[in-house]
Amino acid sequence: PACPSQRPAQGPPPRQQRGRGRRRPARGKPRSPGASTHPSPLLAPTAPMPVAVPLRGVALTAALAMASIVGVGALASPPPPAAAAGAGAVPDGKNVQLWVVGCGTLGSLVAEQWCAAHPDHVVVAETSTDSRHAQLAAFGATPRLRSERQASDAGRAERVVFAVPPSGGARGTGASPEEQAVAYAREVELAAELLGEGPGDRARLVFTSSSGVYAEQGGGVVVEGSPVRADARAERILAAERAALAAGGAAVRLAGLYTETRGAHGFYMSRDAHDSTPYELINLVSYEDAASAVVAALARGEAGRVYLAADGAPLSRLQICEAARLSPEYADRALPAFRGTEGPEGKVLDASATREALAWEPRWRSFAHYMGSRAGGAGAVEEESAAGGGAVPGAGA
Repeated sequence: PACPSQRPAQGPPPRQQRGRGRRRPARGKPRSPGASTHPSPLLAPTAPMPVAVPLRGVALTAALAMASIVGVGALASPPPPAAAAGAGAVPDGKNVQLWVVGCGTLGSLVAEQWCAAHPDHVVVAETSTDSRHAQLAAFGATPRLRSERQASDAGRAERVVFAVPPSGGARGTGASPEEQAVAYAREVELAAELLGEGPGDRARLVFTSSSGVYAEQGGGVVVEGSPVRADARAERILAAERAALAAGGAAVRLAGLYTETRGAHGFYMSRDAHDSTPYELINLVSYEDAASAVVAALARGEAGRVYLAADGAPLSRLQICEAARLSPEYADRALPAFRGTEGPEGKVLDASATREALAWEPRWRSFAHYMGSRAGGAGAVEEESAAGGGAVPGAGA
């Protein structure tokens, strides 16, 4: 039998889904990627970093930030009575084999892949609005609003994926970066409360993190345990990572995510010129492959581990634009000009240890491979020149 689904309750209006793995414009020419200047053990959890929290006003502002992250609305307004027994309710006595918190593009793909592999499982697909509920129900998930979660849901899930993006969750609340980090990490802790009893050595909670937390910007190789940045934006993600690891979960740090029309290439190709250089290396992985890495972490990941998902073929900004034109969507568009002359060289993500540990391989070996496939394979012979030979040796690309 397919995963049960019910008619969703009316929720707040949809908001625009945001991409993940966004990078700041930078300048500079690349050097040949060599050995990492920051060696560290593979799959090692990041050392805890203190979060500076003001003594006054934290409870209120962090709570407001949390409400914004999950899209609940006014804190004083409880869920409507219909929500408690309504469309998003999981049938009494039913265990939930997978609970996906945050079903945007990535979370929806995780839920869909799990339903396809386990059609008899109950998969709850939790969202902040009901804009995707028909899509989620169509492939067998049980759509549910975050505002419908109840105390009785604690302990009902065998596995949990937290795929709520950190971007923009607390804007307009007046919360400081430190308070935003507290609120985001708290949401991970609340998601962990959904877990019931299970084997302690398996990662039954998986947090979808970002490779943007890594500090390397000199063109060196980065592995799972490489040093991370010490700034507020990175700390917001790292605090949530630590919450997941403390709950016996794992984190998967994802390279820049993309579909045919969504990702770094969409931004670059939307303008005639940019102030950044054409040279900085950018690491990528398709949304589809990122979701399969998360599913692999649920199946084979170890508790307390950090994993890394990338296709192993980093490209410069110019190469990304050249590869985008392999797709009919961008074939007739002119390449933008990149006017910068100096800046960071980027990094090269080596996810070979993750691939071995999780028995995971991306379907798309590079962004050019993916975009060429959009034309029915017409771009296959052009892939290698567009990719620029940027694959990491031993990374399976």
